[in-house]
Amino acid sequence: MKKDIFVEYLKKRGQSEEDIKNALDVVQNFEDFLNVLGYDIDNINETIVKNYLKKLVDTSKDDLFRIISLARYGYITGNDILYIAMLVQLDGSEVMDNLYHKLENLSGKEAAEVIFKDVHLPTTGTANTVRAQLMQTVIERLKEKTNEEFRKELFSDCLRDLPDELYKHDKELYMQAGNIEKYLDLKQKEFIEEMYDLRKNNKLFFGQKITDEVIVFLESSPEITRGKVNGNKLRIVKIPFRTDEWLKEKDPDKKRYYVCHCPWARESLLSENLIPKVSEEFCHCSAGFVKKPFEQIFGRKLKANIIRSALKGDEFCEFEIELL
Repeated sequence: MKKDIFVEYLKKRGQSEEDIKNALDVVQNFEDFLNVLGYDIDNINETIVKNYLKKLVDTSKDDLFRIISLARYGYITGNDILYIAMLVQLDGSEVMDNLYHKLENLSGKEAAEVIFKDVHLPTTGTANTVRAQLMQTVIERLKEKTNEEFRKELFSDCLRDLPDELYKHDKELYMQAGNIEKYLDLKQKEFIEEMYDLRKNNKLFFGQKITDEVIVFLESSPEITRGKVNGNKLRIVKIPFRTDEWLKEKDPDKKRYYVCHCPWARESLLSENLIPKVSEEFCHCSAGFVKKPFEQIFGRKLKANIIRSALKGDEFCEFEIELL
């Protein structure tokens, strides 16, 4: 364990002495697991990490603190395999809980209990294949009990925890720009500059590696880096979840897998996982994520529609936001 680097990082984050000690214990526990198998923490693979997560789930030790501590250790030590694996677990881990509570608010506790009967709310370390199966079970039950418009309302505000403060810069940038077209120009410039900086410093963009090929692709894809306004509507294509792998992949199913950002759906796109594909209706949640900064900019709720998505069988995920 690179203890000194990790401790210094945690101190800079303002962690208490007790939390630092507990975080060190978390990493030590992982190292002990690896040592039994003949591995060390700097020589791991994705399968080993998944096996460890399964052990944590089976022993009810996959708590949020443990997963975050391992993610932080991976981040500060440059252990991308560990960091990305933990990031994937943390990404959207709150979605099913939020879906239950939103359904409860809209339809009442009894209705929510019917939809979620025998569906356990996943813990932080639950495998994404399991998450996808649980989500599809819930959606199928919703289809039996509700209409399409209700389900769109249920999903479309996004089920992620996205505090308004996350979009403070977007609002400031829009005020600086003065109109939507200039704002999109500034956002595009910032985004491309960020990609160059990440590549130069060998840093990850939300868990994905930025290569020269990725930058060339993004510079030729304004529909991703900027979006296009037509009247009162803005269309945006999401950057693939793993752009470098997507560019190299030839198999259509795997390309769709590398496009999809949703941990509650992505694994259902791989036939080898032998699980039902999550309904494309759930992409309204992603539409809600995409429209969120614009709702903060304009100070009101906006509508967003799915144009293309990996769950619909498309090569990209594209959304249209109604700005007025």
